[in-house]
Amino acid sequence: MPEEFTVSGLVARRVQSTDLEDLRRVDSDPRVMETLGGVRDRDATAADLNYDLEHWDRHGFGIYLVKSARGEPVGRVGLRCRTLLGRPEVEVAFSLRPMWWGRGLGTALARRLAELARDSHLSESLVATVEPANLASIRVLEKLGFTADGQLQRAGTTMTLYRLPLKP
Repeated sequence: MPEEFTVSGLVARRVQSTDLEDLRRVDSDPRVMETLGGVRDRDATAADLNYDLEHWDRHGFGIYLVKSARGEPVGRVGLRCRTLLGRPEVEVAFSLRPMWWGRGLGTALARRLAELARDSHLSESLVATVEPANLASIRVLEKLGFTADGQLQRAGTTMTLYRLPLKP
């Protein structure tokens, strides 16, 4: 997996230990975090960043910090190994700051991640978990061909598991 890629004028690069403050701008926004378990404090963001750094070292792929051409943090996207419903999975994740919503960027970034996962033969499918109230993320997933594949408890709520086959 590449350590950096560009989509729609945005640069997504592998998270680095120096990204804490940019990630805090995402994690401290109540609108972003409303369907992601709630606003995270600094310690939680730092713990997630450490997990993401270790994930890259272990698996050769992971979370990317997304920035605008001017260097403004837009959000985070990426792929993570997860065990969901007792099964090992590769999960696609995306969260953008509200000023970047409604421009098709989430769809473009998630589409690129799916292409990279397919081309790298990471898994037979990708999954995503979404709260049923998160209609924008559901639309992104459905545009890419994800379909509902069950429900699970996560982040203290019931979420829908979506799946996208990567093999023909």
